[in-house]
Amino acid sequence: MRDRLVVRRSNDLSLLSTYTCPYTIQDVQWNPHSDYLLTASYKEGKVDVWSLQDEKWHTNIDESYVGLSSARWCKDGIHVLTVAEFQLRLTIWSLLTGEIYYIQHPKFKDRGFSYSPDHRFVAVAERQEAKDAVGIYSTNPWCLQKQFTVDTIDMENLAWSPDGRYIVVWDLGVDYKLFVYNPLGVLKRSYSAYSDGLGIKTMRWDPQAKFLAVGSYDQKVRLLNTYDWTPFTTFRHRTSLTRPDIKIYEEVDISNEINEPTHQFSTKKLLRRFELQDQCLQVPTTLPDGNKPHPKLGIGILDFDQSGHYLCTRNDNMPRCLWIWDMKRLKLHSFIKLLDPVRTIRWNPAYPHLLAFSCTENCVYLWRPDRGCEFYELPAANFQLLSFKWNPNGQSLVFWDKERFNLGFLNRLAQ
Repeated sequence: MRDRLVVRRSNDLSLLSTYTCPYTIQDVQWNPHSDYLLTASYKEGKVDVWSLQDEKWHTNIDESYVGLSSARWCKDGIHVLTVAEFQLRLTIWSLLTGEIYYIQHPKFKDRGFSYSPDHRFVAVAERQEAKDAVGIYSTNPWCLQKQFTVDTIDMENLAWSPDGRYIVVWDLGVDYKLFVYNPLGVLKRSYSAYSDGLGIKTMRWDPQAKFLAVGSYDQKVRLLNTYDWTPFTTFRHRTSLTRPDIKIYEEVDISNEINEPTHQFSTKKLLRRFELQDQCLQVPTTLPDGNKPHPKLGIGILDFDQSGHYLCTRNDNMPRCLWIWDMKRLKLHSFIKLLDPVRTIRWNPAYPHLLAFSCTENCVYLWRPDRGCEFYELPAANFQLLSFKWNPNGQSLVFWDKERFNLGFLNRLAQ
């Protein structure tokens, strides 16, 4: 089955199409308009593109002679972007005209690629003459518009602002260095919170581009305003919580409280509930291993909801805790203490205040400011959840492990 692509309807899982690939499929991606699919085999260096509207239409991309490290759709849905092994080049393939455009020496295979809000331009992190650089390319047609070197020692990533005015570049976590450029390559501001210790770990733009959230290894989130690029507040992840205006949810195991008969073929049932705490709570922490690279320390998860009203964070040396900050009041709204480490969080794309997250068990959690936390166990036996994704309409979730998938509908929650 690893060489077959099966397409089903998301509302009832009825079969829509089946495609057979000449290789083992390692990656599958929809284009933004949901009318084409690409499948990739990085081992073989090949990409195939399939049409849902015309099942006889099919095309392929062969990068076996330079190797293939990544493949993805461009925002327009009619171009495919591939990166060769060792980041030798980035190639844009047109499905309409067959034209090919090359960008030499991209710095990364899976990041360092950010669109302007109108998708007319894209910023690409590059390595030119042993220095970090940013290339600005138009997307219709694909053409280099501007290229400039940046002041990073080892660029970690870049991000175009939601209002299109700025491109932020930041350094690898060894140094706390952040640089703000305009699309013409003019340096507007540089920022460093400290010089001793590991630096930036995560960064997110506020959806309205009013400020920049920067998470670092010192376990803090700094909010920089876009007027003078200085922090106007700092969110600290403390080891104890005492403020009465914070909603504190603690997950507890109630298996000892409920006596249920067990059967030979019954699946393991997770017996848990959330309790709302009204007293001081100690936050569980772990000690990071200083001998390993990328220590489990600092802000590893940092994500705004679609409206920018809430910000969710996880401090990696507090892996069983989620912090949800109210961005209008600039204070902690909810704290969630769990039994297992948090793996994945996903804000709902249609209902902006609805958060889904998963831990190590085969279950999913939902949080909303008016309902708190809810817990749902996945029905499949021995299902080892790897990750999940929202349907773009916000009405359902797909969960998958190595061999299977589950589909969950949230009609009741959306009402």
